[in-house]
Amino acid sequence: MSPTDPAMISGTEPMTTATGNMPPSLSFKRISRMFESREGEEITALQDVDLAVAKGEFVAVVGPSGCGKSTLLALAAGLDAPTAGSVRVDGTALNEPRRGVATVFQNDHLLPWRTIEDNILLPLELRGTIDAQHRRAAADLLKQVGLAQFGRKYPHELSGGMRQRAAICRALIQQPELLLMDEPFGALDALTREQMIADLQTLWLTRGNSVLFITHGIEEAVFLADRVIVMSPRPGRIVLEVNITLPRPRKWSAVHDTPEFQRFIRVIRETFEQQGIIH
Repeated sequence: MSPTDPAMISGTEPMTTATGNMPPSLSFKRISRMFESREGEEITALQDVDLAVAKGEFVAVVGPSGCGKSTLLALAAGLDAPTAGSVRVDGTALNEPRRGVATVFQNDHLLPWRTIEDNILLPLELRGTIDAQHRRAAADLLKQVGLAQFGRKYPHELSGGMRQRAAICRALIQQPELLLMDEPFGALDALTREQMIADLQTLWLTRGNSVLFITHGIEEAVFLADRVIVMSPRPGRIVLEVNITLPRPRKWSAVHDTPEFQRFIRVIRETFEQQGIIH
């Protein structure tokens, strides 16, 4: 399989949505982001990035450390502003964090003095009063991720994987149309990561959020995504887009060793080799 295969997209123009004239959930247009180091040196983190995430689409971004992946997510969350270009959510220019967008980070950031349930409900509490319906929604989310008996526990009483499940619930309780995830499984062991990947796929298939998923893991990107975006070393640019045509729902043990899955892995690795990222 090569970048000219129908399953590959070699250009970097934003994807046309499958929803007619509806704007994409998220779009980056000619985005560049520059920083100044403490020594006064100008550093370009992102350069001329065009990307769109369609309604209900799961897009994964892979690339080497320092290529601007997390910067891209910060721009999508409204936590940073581009040096050039524009970021839009649902067709509206993004200038600050907004409702309808939720973020999950690599660290769970749970507050140690609050129970798991109260951590999940925190975003809603900050907006107003928590009622019985909100607590039922939190309990339902906990049940979906296998934490039904842990709502009254505190973060220190849970494992790393359990805390990250709670962090995902805290994002989903907001019923976001756009879910941003910055290497959410990066700190987990291999077995826990595999289970979390399966859990995330189930939650996404159930809820249909648009997802921008940042990761170093090629295999988890291919397993989860509708489309994988491959970034170059700094300054970060999109060098390849891969349409993942594997049928859903996907089961890790069933798809991992298939020729189709391995072809997707290989074309991404070959791109990294061409970029000098993998030797």
